[in-house]
Amino acid sequence: GVPASGVDAVVLNVAALRPTLPGFMTVWPAGLGLPDVSNLNYDPGRNVANLVVCKLGAGGAVSLAASAGDVDVIADVVGCFTNDGASVAPVVPARLLDTRHGIGARAGLVGPDSEIELGVVGIGGVDPAATAVVLNVTATGPTEETFVTVYPSGVARPDASSLNVAQGGTIANLVVAKVGAGGKVRLYNHGGGVHLIADVTGFFV
Repeated sequence: GVPASGVDAVVLNVAALRPTLPGFMTVWPAGLGLPDVSNLNYDPGRNVANLVVCKLGAGGAVSLAASAGDVDVIADVVGCFTNDGASVAPVVPARLLDTRHGIGARAGLVGPDSEIELGVVGIGGVDPAATAVVLNVTATGPTEETFVTVYPSGVARPDASSLNVAQGGTIANLVVAKVGAGGKVRLYNHGGGVHLIADVTGFFV
């Protein structure tokens, strides 16, 4: 979905899976030297993801490097920045979903291969005309290793992950989600049971 021209930067959800050593991932514009920065940090036995905004480099590409060990890497594109694109508007953070307390959905764990549909426009300071929202999504208390995907309502679920979480752990990630049918997004849990929390921090119009 990224245009072939006129794009300045991309928004990627980058995940590091099954690392053999502690280290960090760096994402930077292709064709430039490797900068001394990290976009996410990983440890053996822990899958971790982070939202990354990266300027495009040579050939409209980005480069990715791991500092240590062997690690599987997943990069899912969730948006891009263009000269004539939407503008972002921050809001005072507001909680839209907390399955521990029945906020935004019924109270209780989200089961395996299950989804929650969540309204995200016209609430929490989000403009009813918003085309995308910025959410801080947290997964906590998973009964087994799993991943969570956030995507627009009304479309087929993409083969992508928004955050990855180990059994018994708690992890959060910033998510940019396009608003779907009825002003809603969907949150999908792959395996086991997990509590999901979503706080809105901004939107695009």
